[in-house]
Amino acid sequence: MWVLILFCVAINLDVLFAAFAYGMKGIRLSASNILTIIVIDCTMLAISLLVGGLLYSVVAEKIMTIVGAVVLIALGVYNITMSIIKWKVKEDDKTSIFVDVTNADKDKNKILSLKETVLLAVVLGMDALMSGFAYGFGLTYSLIALVIMCVLLGISLVVGSTLGMRLHKKSIADLSWIGGIILILIAVWRLIGI
Repeated sequence: MWVLILFCVAINLDVLFAAFAYGMKGIRLSASNILTIIVIDCTMLAISLLVGGLLYSVVAEKIMTIVGAVVLIALGVYNITMSIIKWKVKEDDKTSIFVDVTNADKDKNKILSLKETVLLAVVLGMDALMSGFAYGFGLTYSLIALVIMCVLLGISLVVGSTLGMRLHKKSIADLSWIGGIILILIAVWRLIGI
């Protein structure tokens, strides 16, 4: 059960830091923004858990465990790499949303439209999509993971945005690489358990 909770925390660290980055730039996430992100990201996770679970029931467990671990390691390495890129890349309005999620606010009016919120939700949900597929919990654990994920997602968005708004304009290091490390550790733990 602790791996399930750690899994959900790792996925939500990116969301926490993204919401924090929005707050730091003076972009407030409204209740409708937060609800939209929760619905889209949890739907993406539900689909990926379902597909992953179905594959786990059809393909040999050891093969799916190895494939899932490789995907988690790749996602962890990707998260760490993106953190390094964010650290190296200077502020640039042309920077991709994949490097700086605050670029979803295309018109720079400090308010996210529905279109901008959906774009942000999809980008943030990619971790959940890939991780859910890679982990492929059984039905009972999938439902628990989905509930934990949705609750942590809401908490991460509210806490991250609120803290960011309070520390608006201060320079704070990007710590999103921590989620990548956790995903790699979960993958290694799964491989050791084969």
